[in-house]
Amino acid sequence: MTTPPSRRLIENWLPINEISVEGIRERAGAVPNPAPHQLHVWWARRPLDPSRAAVAASLLNAYADQSDFYDLMGTYAGIHHDAQRLAAASAADAKTEGYANRRAFTHNLSPEEARWFRENLAVENPVVLDVTAGGGSFPSRPGGWGCILSPTN
Repeated sequence: MTTPPSRRLIENWLPINEISVEGIRERAGAVPNPAPHQLHVWWARRPLDPSRAAVAASLLNAYADQSDFYDLMGTYAGIHHDAQRLAAASAADAKTEGYANRRAFTHNLSPEEARWFRENLAVENPVVLDVTAGGGSFPSRPGGWGCILSPTN
């Protein structure tokens, strides 16, 4: 008899509203440097934040701490409320404070975040293929998402 697969976080919970806001922020040109999508147009490029969240939530066990997941993604619960507040202020030509974080796609994992991720995997030694077919959602530089499963990090 085979062992049933373990349940994953994505099966129980995924913060779609927060991930959507971060995906929109990734495409926005709110900073002087161009966003990754402006450097080279790739026909199959996927947004970093939704790609990272889907893969991470597919690898984590179903009961991984949700607040730690937000930290891992570089965002926070309720960012969609901030987006609504900013949109309303913009429509009314009113000034208001911006988001409480940098755009999530700029977030590099700390050693503690990488360790938390490895400790909360649903399976031991998972294999992750490049789901974006070279689109760059998992850069393999030190501190990048491509190194997260390496036991040396």
